[in-house]
Amino acid sequence: GAKYDNLIEYLYYKMLEMDIARYQDNYEDDTLNALFMVSWQKKFASMLIPRGMELNDSHTQALEKYLGQKILKRVLAEMMDRDELKGDDDNKSSFLLLFQQYADNGPVAVLGEKATFESDGTLFSTTKEEWEHDVKRLFEMSKASAEMQDIVMEYIDRAYRVAEILHRSYLLARDEHIEGKRFSSEAENEPKSTDSLFSSFPVEAQLFAGGLELSAILGAAALSSTQGSITGNSVKTAVGITIEFALLNIAISFGTMTNVSRYVNRQEEFRTDFCRTKLLGLERIAWRPERGRTEESKAEENN
Repeated sequence: GAKYDNLIEYLYYKMLEMDIARYQDNYEDDTLNALFMVSWQKKFASMLIPRGMELNDSHTQALEKYLGQKILKRVLAEMMDRDELKGDDDNKSSFLLLFQQYADNGPVAVLGEKATFESDGTLFSTTKEEWEHDVKRLFEMSKASAEMQDIVMEYIDRAYRVAEILHRSYLLARDEHIEGKRFSSEAENEPKSTDSLFSSFPVEAQLFAGGLELSAILGAAALSSTQGSITGNSVKTAVGITIEFALLNIAISFGTMTNVSRYVNRQEEFRTDFCRTKLLGLERIAWRPERGRTEESKAEENN
């Protein structure tokens, strides 16, 4: 597993990457699934929801409260670095101060009440509605300008998506628990990323070479066991020893073939999933013309 702070920071910056790379332009149907395949969601689920706790309401509520606060504090830290939000203007200072109190102490301490929405009991099921309601109240209390509200909502939107991917991870864990498909070693059995596949190749190659080497040793041992000095010129003894080595060699050969096929299958699974979910968008990003550049900026570059 990983620390919750590191997980939230990682997810937030992945959402920032999504905005910079304009994933929405290429994956309009489901941008989050394009960024995080099911294998990643299973890894998040295995980290956050232990086996047997999928339907535990107390654990889900405590996890939502704790992670929700972590997400808001990450958003606050990012907003504090934004020049447009940290000037001398009273409105800006007022909003950041209110949001800091909101992230540290919750909505009751700042707004005097906690908005409630109908929930289905799953992780972060109503968080977006709650945050949307509370942020609007903070805007009203701080009298934030329209420009400032637009800037703040850029960060809040990333917080929505972080909560959404955690929500999907929880649903995946719950559904697999109900169907009896969840197991403790999901991280080892799921398709790995490309860099993991390449880095694991030396290990797989060593296992393959070791299997061939052991088969050759057994073959040589079986051949040498037929010598009369070892068997005492007994044909039955020589045949028996040879059969034992041959049976061991069969098991080792199947183990070697299994190691090779496992590595190949893992690569094929990743390539298939990548082509299905990400390749088209990657090609669009790589070959589309540059946008957002004015003629003036182009002229400055040419000069």
